[in-house]
Amino acid sequence: MARAKTGDVKAIQLVAERVQGKPKRHLELSGPDGGPLDIHNMTDEELDQRIAELTEQLKLAK
Repeated sequence: MARAKTGDVKAIQLVAERVQGKPKRHLELSGPDGGPLDIHNMTDEELDQRIAELTEQLKLAK
């Protein structure tokens, strides 16, 4: 807190994140070459597996 009071920008940012929370991050998921995810010809099991994979990627991105 003392460093934030003296104008340390990084310290100010850390204090703000603890008081207000970190800013939301936008994340876009896409298929090959930025195209759409191809889910039309997938079985329910394949969809469940893909959802699990993407969920894990989101956890790692945080």
